[in-house]
Amino acid sequence: MIRFAIVTDSHCTSKASTLADAENPDNNARLASTVRWLARRNAELDFVVFAGDLIGDHRAESYRSFQQAIAPLAGPRYFLVGNHDLRRPFRRHLLDEDSDAPVVYEFTQAFPGNQGSSPPASALRGLVLDTLVDGEIRGAVTRSQLDWVGAKIAENPSQPTVVFMHHPPLPTGIDWMAAHPTENGAALIDVLAEGNVRAVFFGHVHMEMGLAARGIPCFGTPATSRQFTDGFDRNKVEWDRPSIRLVTLSEDTLSTYLDRVPGE
Repeated sequence: MIRFAIVTDSHCTSKASTLADAENPDNNARLASTVRWLARRNAELDFVVFAGDLIGDHRAESYRSFQQAIAPLAGPRYFLVGNHDLRRPFRRHLLDEDSDAPVVYEFTQAFPGNQGSSPPASALRGLVLDTLVDGEIRGAVTRSQLDWVGAKIAENPSQPTVVFMHHPPLPTGIDWMAAHPTENGAALIDVLAEGNVRAVFFGHVHMEMGLAARGIPCFGTPATSRQFTDGFDRNKVEWDRPSIRLVTLSEDTLSTYLDRVPGE
């Protein structure tokens, strides 16, 4: 079994919020609390994915707050950009690169019993996409990313694959989210349907969500920052305990559930 966690929409800021109270808790502290809780369970996890909107105030220095918060977490960590992120500072702080190119990459995780071979005889393939459209809330999967995903799938169509992206690939069914669709989301699903794609995981929506098309399940994860609580009213939010998604995968099964980070 492979087990991993998804943490999303931390919306860290360059300094602790001056409104750190019951109405608007400090996002930096909420992420730090989440990471401390995950760190205590670190032996149970093969990797952790941070699914975008790592910062919330569009300031490059806010990535230092994010880095501080995640420092206690050992093991592989994978990062996505969201609509609040800045590609060049993101790459500089988290990938040690000086570039503003889209953050698109592949990683693999061997299934237990296959770690000794290189490449592993049986491994999960992770595809990380970049849906950021500079200055906009909406997301997009560019044509070059569609081509890249198609090429990766074609290399080994039967390989178990999971896809990570910040924006949902399909319409959410929520009217007030419909104004910001993800361009080429349906085209992405068509490409993914050519392979053994076990699931797509996304953030952005700040609530639990499940979507599906072409037999591919897509799971949204609530934020470690504020949560939307009403699909009919975007003004209804709560600052309940941060939420994460835990996923367990075998070569032929998948299970996933949400966990609330307990108070410290």
